[in-house]
Amino acid sequence: MLAFSANGQDISKIKVFLDCSNCNENYYRTQLGEVSFVRDRKVADVHILLSSTYLGTGTQHWELQFIEIPEKEGKPTQLTTDTFQAQTENEVDQHILKYIKAGLLPYLLENSSEMEVDFSLPKASEQNMQIVPDSDPWNFWVFEIGGDIDFSKESNQSEYELEGELDLERTTEAWRYRGEIEYLYQNNKINRNGTEFNSSLKRVEASGSVVKTLGEHWAAGVFGRMYSSTFTNIKQGSSLQAAMEFNFFPYQQVATKEFTIAYFIGPRMFEYFEPSIYEETQENRMAHNLSINLNLRKPWGTAEVRLKGYQFLHDLSKNRVELSSELSVRLVKGLFLRTSADFSVIRDQLYLPKGDASIEEILLERRAIATDYETSFSVGIAYVFGSIYNSIVNTRL
Repeated sequence: MLAFSANGQDISKIKVFLDCSNCNENYYRTQLGEVSFVRDRKVADVHILLSSTYLGTGTQHWELQFIEIPEKEGKPTQLTTDTFQAQTENEVDQHILKYIKAGLLPYLLENSSEMEVDFSLPKASEQNMQIVPDSDPWNFWVFEIGGDIDFSKESNQSEYELEGELDLERTTEAWRYRGEIEYLYQNNKINRNGTEFNSSLKRVEASGSVVKTLGEHWAAGVFGRMYSSTFTNIKQGSSLQAAMEFNFFPYQQVATKEFTIAYFIGPRMFEYFEPSIYEETQENRMAHNLSINLNLRKPWGTAEVRLKGYQFLHDLSKNRVELSSELSVRLVKGLFLRTSADFSVIRDQLYLPKGDASIEEILLERRAIATDYETSFSVGIAYVFGSIYNSIVNTRL
């Protein structure tokens, strides 16, 4: 383990662009408190290119390139290592972290002539030194816009889908702002014996939230949402909720463990395309919900459990409970058990329209139908044995 200090002086962090498609970025960000991660390679001091290749025996071969920006003559620093299928995700994260630290050491020492090296690495949450932030013309705001168009056609049927999304977010230690706009349109046409069936689905949604940090364990926020969906018979829906959350662990440990309880309360408004099964065309209701989340990423494996409860306050019998879990455990060396389960009790479908859904709407999932519950379950087991030594990279054919 490595630690760096500058004798109490203000230091400017080196900027790192982490380029990887199959790694736990959040874990590295929380463990590498001495660097500043950036989203744009052009503003970075060091570009870490992390790539991996799966070998025939289940071994994963990793290559780490540390490219100095602007690039200098000669080859960039390159480190290689292997991880094995018998290792858990947490063990792989810790192993790769050691190599990232080793590759960054020369740049950290070059950045400060007064820096001292020790055998522990402070996390980003520790405030044992003052950091001089770089100027940010975007003031921490990040925007993402995207869309998809899908089209397929056969002689007797065609399918068309249009999807667009706009996301924005600003995250600091004190505040978190998020906004999202989504649009989805799907259309299916089927011609059978000269008769044409046409079915479509449309969903539009805009949501936003503001969350305030209230120390190491508490947070409070406000959440707003407006939406329209032909699937749920909602012509115009909206909600406004106040929320409080408590985390039994400090938020800085979220990459390895998290246990939160959150409570939401606020009004919900509905206007329907068709009268509901309760003869309503529009209604305003108060509702609240409770959410409990447990996430663990440990040497023995990973576990995630989520429990959510929803309830309308005008009629407490109108409620919903959702329980879901995912588990990946190493039982013994090389033997893994993986399970996932979801179960929901549903009593809150106020939006259901009167009348029966057509067979086309049911098969194409164009309309919600009444149900008391939903459930799913999966289980898998894998055993890896034999040689763990194979550092040869051979991807021919």
